[in-house]
Amino acid sequence: MKTYRTAEVAKLIGIHPNTVRLYEEWGLIPKPERRENGYRVFTELHIQQIWLARMAYQVEILQNGL
Repeated sequence: MKTYRTAEVAKLIGIHPNTVRLYEEWGLIPKPERRENGYRVFTELHIQQIWLARMAYQVEILQNGL
């Protein structure tokens, strides 16, 4: 299974690394496992969930629901 660091996830999606951390804090994605050094380890599932969350927010904004 391929794993990603926070910066890699952010780059793939086109967002700031702090946004990835914020999505975790808000509970939009499950807490990733951590390496011994404390770094987060994301999977493809996390990336898909971030895409889904971003899509949902865009729909809300477009429909003036926020």
